[in-house]
Amino acid sequence: MVNDLTYKKLQSTNINCNILSPENTTWTNVTVIGLDLFAICGVCSLLKRVGGVKLQVFTSLPTDMNVLTDSSIVIWVKMRHDGLPELAGHIVKVCRRYRLMRQLVISDAIPEGMTNDIGPLSRVWLTHGSAKVDILLSSLRKVLNAHCLPGPLFIKRLGRVQWRVLLLRAKGISTRKIAEICGIGLKTVSAHESAIRERLGTRNKSEYVWLVRNAQLIQQAIPALGRDASRNERCNNMRTKQKV
Repeated sequence: MVNDLTYKKLQSTNINCNILSPENTTWTNVTVIGLDLFAICGVCSLLKRVGGVKLQVFTSLPTDMNVLTDSSIVIWVKMRHDGLPELAGHIVKVCRRYRLMRQLVISDAIPEGMTNDIGPLSRVWLTHGSAKVDILLSSLRKVLNAHCLPGPLFIKRLGRVQWRVLLLRAKGISTRKIAEICGIGLKTVSAHESAIRERLGTRNKSEYVWLVRNAQLIQQAIPALGRDASRNERCNNMRTKQKV
């Protein structure tokens, strides 16, 4: 049980255990990966509050990613990297290999004040390492309760120009400038944004603003996720043209 996850035990081995609360009827396979042993203990104690978790803990980066095959969620805990790019590299590798995997990143390298609502777009939730306990607990619950569907960044829903419009808008570029860059009219930009809202399931303009804000945060924190989305869309377009 989680009470056995003492600092001394974590120093010597990787751990497998089950955490079950009386109200839980189903299990979720969770893998925790981190180098900060105290932080790992803290996350495990928070998972105890949530319950219903089959836990696998690694106190170093796994050399074989196959160990994540049975996991639904990976939690990266304070990997002690000097900056986010190296940590982002691990995240992107998991995204590429396991499209339904949910990931929570708890890291001091994440910009202060970054929202933890970024997950529905990419299936990666981000929380600063110094966040308060209630914020960390909220993030854990959001990840555990998220639907097991691929994030919009990894499924074919938007066309090439629509992706370009979305990512340009996320950079704060005006409608007129977007039209110039894409070589389309102002009304066409509006039409593309309406199509984006419809295809990604955003019900109104305020939700679209939220979507754009999250796309901006993804580009800021994990640029490779945005590049993967663009690359996937280009490959899909090429395959479609070849069939024609």
